[in-house]
Amino acid sequence: MKYSKLIILIITILLTGCGVKNVIEDSKTESIDNTSLRQLGDDAYNDQIWDDVVKYYTKLVKTSSDNSELWYRIGNAYSQLGQTDFAINSYQAALALDEYNTKILHNLAVIQLRESIKTFMKLKNNTNLDDPLNIRAKLAINTVATLLNKEFID
Repeated sequence: MKYSKLIILIITILLTGCGVKNVIEDSKTESIDNTSLRQLGDDAYNDQIWDDVVKYYTKLVKTSSDNSELWYRIGNAYSQLGQTDFAINSYQAALALDEYNTKILHNLAVIQLRESIKTFMKLKNNTNLDDPLNIRAKLAINTVATLLNKEFID
């Protein structure tokens, strides 16, 4: 009986210790001021640690959602992570704050063009070779791919 109570006490202490560690780790990031949070986000951005970029900048925009640069960088991180919908939403949030920002407009356009290639690939793969839509899909894929790989000269 003594041993079973001792074992239960030890297990309870160990489990409580694990829970306290998680609470401490969560409270560390919550108690960081915006300047430190921005620095962590900037460092992650420069080091291309995209998951951390999203984590830190997303926390930061909760307190300063009117910063188009943060939304732009979140969009870039999501783009690098292959999360296109989140990237597009982030770029659109940035544009809502700074509608003529050419960097944001460019990256949004590029990601939308890449998505259009995926859609045209589905069209091509689901039509017969002699179907006019198959031919049009191939033409669109080649045109957009060329546009993305070469400089546009006006």
